[in-house]
Amino acid sequence: MNATKPTPKFKTVNVYRSPLAELPGIVIFFGLFISMFYFNREYPDTIQHIPLQLGDMLYFDISLPLFGILPILSFAYVAHRLLDDKYVIDQDSLREISGLLSFNKKDMRIQFENIRGIEIDRNLYERLVNVGDLKVGSAMHEGIEAHLAGIRNPSKYRDIILERMKAAKAQYSNVPHVVHD
Repeated sequence: MNATKPTPKFKTVNVYRSPLAELPGIVIFFGLFISMFYFNREYPDTIQHIPLQLGDMLYFDISLPLFGILPILSFAYVAHRLLDDKYVIDQDSLREISGLLSFNKKDMRIQFENIRGIEIDRNLYERLVNVGDLKVGSAMHEGIEAHLAGIRNPSKYRDIILERMKAAKAQYSNVPHVVHD
């Protein structure tokens, strides 16, 4: 009787870019936001007033500060970078879903038995706040195939992937091979 090991059940892990990875952009946003109030006070002519009238009695005046454009753009940039990518580590594969807020969406899946290398890339700032990039290479392509950018505690997710790679390879090695003459 040939007994095979049951495959371990792993929980699906969803990973997003960490706000700490975007801290410089967030600081720039708050700096622009504060300076917007200063410049609008110093240069009140830069505030555009748009009158709106709805019916006979209802009258609105919408004020649009021109110096408010830069904080809005910097906020949109940071929000896009934080929410545009999602990484899923499930039972048998790693998925990189890019473009959640973009016109082009890319969904790439790498089976754990095809992964050949995992690399963590961090600069000095990222080491201080424990964020970094996790780069995964597979047997299908030369170089890096999946790039988990700006994730919190990349060593933890590397260890999760390595554990699931080991389980996938152990399961694959238990499959009987048929040799034809």
